[in-house]
Amino acid sequence: MYAEMMSAFNGSMRNIFGPVQKMNDLVVAHLEKVVTIQMESVKNYTNLGIAQMKAATEVNDLWSFFGYVSKQRMYVAKLSEQFVSDAQKISELGGDFMEKAQSVAQEKARAVDGALGKPTKAITKKVA
Repeated sequence: MYAEMMSAFNGSMRNIFGPVQKMNDLVVAHLEKVVTIQMESVKNYTNLGIAQMKAATEVNDLWSFFGYVSKQRMYVAKLSEQFVSDAQKISELGGDFMEKAQSVAQEKARAVDGALGKPTKAITKKVA
């Protein structure tokens, strides 16, 4: 009787912790994607900044200064474009993560519900 109860309990624990493992895997995969996007963003922003600094070093007279200033609109536009693109990527990633997390949470709720019922059913059958 005790062995059957422990077996039922162990099976229930596997059912409970299976979704927890899935959630952990989901979180790690999500963080990896977020960090990848962030690293790409840092690289892109750094390249834009360096290009801007190089352009500033080429200013040596009034006309080159005017040329540099006129290119600032393009620089700001490119920077804004990059920012919007990064925000969209993160937003899409967050939406995808939420869908998957809700699915795992629902699975966990079903597993916990089922797991809590199995040991008590096994115990009540043996006692009766």
